[in-house]
Amino acid sequence: MSRIGWWFALAAVCAQAGDEVKPLSEVQATHAGKRPAEFFAAALRSGTPATFTLPAVQSSTLFTGDFAFTIDVPADATQLDVTLTTATQGADVDLHVRFGAEPMLSGGQALSDFASKGLGGNEAISIPASSLKAGTYFIAFSVFTFNVNITSTVTATVSRPTQPIPLAAFPANAQAISHIVNGAGWSSSLYVTNLSAVAENFSVRLFKDDGTPWRVTISALGVVDTLTGSLAPGETRVFDTVSGVAQDWGWAALIPATTGAARLSGFAVFRQRVNNSPPSEATAGMTAMGDRQFVLLFDTTGGAETGVALANPNPTAPLTIAVTIRSDSGRVLATDRVTLPALGHTAFAVSQRFPAAANQRGSLLLSASPSGVIALGLRFSPILTFTSFPALTGADIQR
Repeated sequence: MSRIGWWFALAAVCAQAGDEVKPLSEVQATHAGKRPAEFFAAALRSGTPATFTLPAVQSSTLFTGDFAFTIDVPADATQLDVTLTTATQGADVDLHVRFGAEPMLSGGQALSDFASKGLGGNEAISIPASSLKAGTYFIAFSVFTFNVNITSTVTATVSRPTQPIPLAAFPANAQAISHIVNGAGWSSSLYVTNLSAVAENFSVRLFKDDGTPWRVTISALGVVDTLTGSLAPGETRVFDTVSGVAQDWGWAALIPATTGAARLSGFAVFRQRVNNSPPSEATAGMTAMGDRQFVLLFDTTGGAETGVALANPNPTAPLTIAVTIRSDSGRVLATDRVTLPALGHTAFAVSQRFPAAANQRGSLLLSASPSGVIALGLRFSPILTFTSFPALTGADIQR
């Protein structure tokens, strides 16, 4: 089971079983010691894991003070999820969350607003909007395993309302990834990096084939359709999808916070694992959104196949893409059209979508109207390994 799925399953089991009664009268609050230097700040960033080590204890202990963390929750938050995963085998660690103040001892018991008290070291707490307050939540841990240092990771994720897509074009410095796929043995990793010497904030919006927001399970974040972050100079963030049962795909738009700046770049890696064989991987780079004409090469001979992914970055208008299918000698085999809704996406096999291209090598000339299109090619070998290749463009593309 995936890490995210395992967390959620554990939370469900705990909720059904009820809180375990533990010898909390033995718990002692401690403010002694410090987290390692890299964890000098107790404040967590939403969705960003923090790994820490709790020192060995001789009796059941509630760790607060220097070992506590905080997460700020805005007024429009819809949910707060706090997860704890423990790397130390056999460790029993409970998770406590309290609004406005640290969890503490009261009458020999740990006082907190929310607690997860499983039998091991992996815990999860989900606080819905009906129970949330705007302000600071404190996160603490109680340990029931003795004489061993315990290493764990805590992640606090604040969910907020999906921001509506503005009825205007993306900024000129926005970039797009034409294809991301997930589920049924497929998964994707989205890389965003800051190439500059200046910090930059960003958002990434995910869209389905029909142009609506695409909610995808992202490791450590949960189910989201918008990713946000801030990158220091030279910093890189990686967002990994968590593969589910059903296959789904879409595309992504990277929107820098600073209009006109060209500080960010990146790409997506998508992979497929068939049975127990090693996974195949391919990449989709980030591209500008304004190009209206591309050429994609294809090869459907000898059992090979070519896949095509197309996306419409226009948020207000559908896109019509005229397609000219040509042989490798340049002879026109057929013409066709592909229509995408506003913010829409499609992916298909060339020989299935354009029968005239079956058992051929050649090229597809794509001409989009009234705005730009994003395109990517995939070449599948007869044994279903695959690689990606870019759409080709230039000032002298044949009109």
